[in-house]
Amino acid sequence: TWNRIPVWENALTLNSAAIKVSPNSARANTFMATALYQEYRATDDPEEQKKILGDMGIYIRRAVDIYPAYFSGLTMYVGVLAEEFRYDNDLDKLLAGFRRVFEQRDYLQFIDQYLDFLDKQPQYSQQLTEFYIQVGYQIFWQQRRNKQYALKYLQRGLNLMPGEPTILAAMDEIKRG
Repeated sequence: TWNRIPVWENALTLNSAAIKVSPNSARANTFMATALYQEYRATDDPEEQKKILGDMGIYIRRAVDIYPAYFSGLTMYVGVLAEEFRYDNDLDKLLAGFRRVFEQRDYLQFIDQYLDFLDKQPQYSQQLTEFYIQVGYQIFWQQRRNKQYALKYLQRGLNLMPGEPTILAAMDEIKRG
């Protein structure tokens, strides 16, 4: 029956067929990115990995555009952002992607784990502090009134830049309610 239904050969062929049938499906685009991720991990050729990563990015961004709150899509999106950062070291792009996720969800464990790694890189302290102010104050406090997460991310910024006046003022406002 493999000859009759060749798309069932592997996850990549199956999801390639599914994406042709349902190009506007967040799930199909996420599954396609996931199948490509398996190919990405299976190859040791850096040029091939770069090409596959580019394709993964297209599919997962499409999935997140279609359904911005889709947990599986957002999780894969964060993974793609992290892999892209390994190649391009574009912290602004990475943090913009993380902000996009935080606009949809309060928490994604992988983001915090990646931020733990970035927080240890002194060259990123200024950009990360600005990011923590945007996420903690603007997204979690001003938009969502989520005191717990607002204080959590502002504290991360304060850990990087102790005494930072914008963070201290924001934390004071939040604590006063």
